[in-house]
Amino acid sequence: MHLLFLDESGTVPPPDKIKDKYFVIGGVIIDEKDWHDINRNFISIKNKYGLSIDSEIKWRYFSPTNKDASNNLIFLDQNQKYALREELYALITSYESVKIIYSLADIREIYKLTPITNQDNFYGYTYSLVIAKFKIYLNNLSNKANGIVIIDNRLPTDDKKLRTFHNEFLYALKKISHINKNIGIESSLASNNLIEEVFIAPSDHSMGIQFADIVIGAVYRKYEKNDDKCFSRIQKSILSEKSEIIKFP
Repeated sequence: MHLLFLDESGTVPPPDKIKDKYFVIGGVIIDEKDWHDINRNFISIKNKYGLSIDSEIKWRYFSPTNKDASNNLIFLDQNQKYALREELYALITSYESVKIIYSLADIREIYKLTPITNQDNFYGYTYSLVIAKFKIYLNNLSNKANGIVIIDNRLPTDDKKLRTFHNEFLYALKKISHINKNIGIESSLASNNLIEEVFIAPSDHSMGIQFADIVIGAVYRKYEKNDDKCFSRIQKSILSEKSEIIKFP
């Protein structure tokens, strides 16, 4: 079993309030056989830096300007924060079985697509691309493994919409068979390799979602800010660079 932990770079903006150029959705794939070992090491790194097991780690907490009351890293100096992040990247990329996948969307270009008229359409489109890539990855493994999708909880209405979309993806795949033929999605969508519906979990209790957060932050930073310092730390574990900028299907 392979677990896909997902997160996003932020909230999808409405078409009339676009500020950023890119939106990123994706995360980390962790083989169940490695999950416990990675989690033990994750907790050990937290302890090393004076963090409790329940202390959530987020990409934005590493910023020198982040003074949020919820920032669990606020007591660390900036060098300690960067050292912590380096250790986390080193941990997740040290496992050959761990893979990073993402879809990087040019927001203005996506909104030019005929079916994409609002934030829900936009999110569903980019989400479906990532899930399709996950299905392809599972299908290409020698043991034809199964997978589970786990994502951070959001507003209850948004979670309900996501569950509905995910189930439509699994049980009515023809509805989205048009997406990105260049990565071979159509030939692999038929594989029945996803278990149950999407699992929605609070990120503060999920090691995998916290890793997804800091890797997607690195991808966003590379493209939105032209800063690849963190991206270079995770690049070797990225499943495919074909996931770069989505403009048209």
